[in-house]
Amino acid sequence: NHQKLDPKLFRLLADDHKILNNEKVIFTPHIAFYSKESSQNLLNSSIENIQSFINNKTKNSIIKWKNLVKFYTLNLENRKFSMKKFDVITIGSASIDLFLKIGKNKAAKEEHHSLLYHLGEKLPVEDIIETTGGGATNTAVAFSRLGLATGTIISVGSDENGKKILKELRKEGISFLGTRKKGKTGTSIILPGNNDRTILVYSGVNNELETKEVEKNLLGVSTDWLYVSTLRGKGLKTIDQLTKIFRDKGTRIAMNISMYLAKKGLVELKELLSRIDVLIMNKEELLELSKTKNFQAAMEKTAKVVKGIIIMTDGPKEIKLYNSITGEKITKKVEKVKVVDSTGAGDAFSSGFTYAIIKGETSSRALIYGIKEAKEKLKGIGAKSGLIRRRK
Repeated sequence: NHQKLDPKLFRLLADDHKILNNEKVIFTPHIAFYSKESSQNLLNSSIENIQSFINNKTKNSIIKWKNLVKFYTLNLENRKFSMKKFDVITIGSASIDLFLKIGKNKAAKEEHHSLLYHLGEKLPVEDIIETTGGGATNTAVAFSRLGLATGTIISVGSDENGKKILKELRKEGISFLGTRKKGKTGTSIILPGNNDRTILVYSGVNNELETKEVEKNLLGVSTDWLYVSTLRGKGLKTIDQLTKIFRDKGTRIAMNISMYLAKKGLVELKELLSRIDVLIMNKEELLELSKTKNFQAAMEKTAKVVKGIIIMTDGPKEIKLYNSITGEKITKKVEKVKVVDSTGAGDAFSSGFTYAIIKGETSSRALIYGIKEAKEKLKGIGAKSGLIRRRK
């Protein structure tokens, strides 16, 4: 018998969560909202829909029932809706890393540096060191320790390893914006070698990350920068979708490419790479991405797609930087350091460089930040070992 539905009554009815359990419910679907203004518009629109239904003038997608009118919609005030602002959000993989410590005497006697473990051989393991890894969590921890408001979008399993990663994120002050899925968390086993290592990677649920699963976590979220590391399959599709969403909102994007993505080439990755402001890769990845064998030609081809900073690392050798917008070229020498473990060194460099750019430093200064971060990481075992903490 109501001719007009009072907004207070509307909110009161929406508070009754028992409505959710009733089959006869009227839904008012709306697209996602990202601001307080649009959320208010959603509330007003929902009230208008209900009023139109009561006045026997069905509007939008309101569903008619005979004499019983019940509804459910978002009660925005009770959700305590607020904007969450980040300096940087990372997206990519998360894992538990297991480092096997094996005696040096075995590896030292081999004539060929790449043949250290023989088929059928049983080797004693002196110790197993467990840490967390994955490009998204490695860089998130680095950014957070440097004082940036940081979030991360990852997929972890419902197992104990997933709990360990989430516990570490909380400890480091990082907001979890990802998802927990039924399954196993990614795991890596690191085999030591002569001045390098071999990594066995089990992806687990890493590549199962889907946009629809994290959209609700991104309501009201904004960030100045998005840092992207590699995922495969569904995960790569999600990266493509999220980079577009964030780019359309004015977010700047840094990306550390992998050999997996590099093999796809510039043509296949053109749309994704066109959104990137800072692209970081090693020499092998750059040459593979551009399908050339010459460094200079590779840089020039990549610069036609990436409108921003392109960086090529080459282990302990010089780092090359080219800005395709300004034409700036920089070559930076890398100071030699005793390497304890190189796992995560690329992530450390990338986060150090990106941090400096976020803080308004020049490209030349940012390279120094990146090199220093990587240098500290190389001194310890684990991808997050030695990452610099900003003094408060």
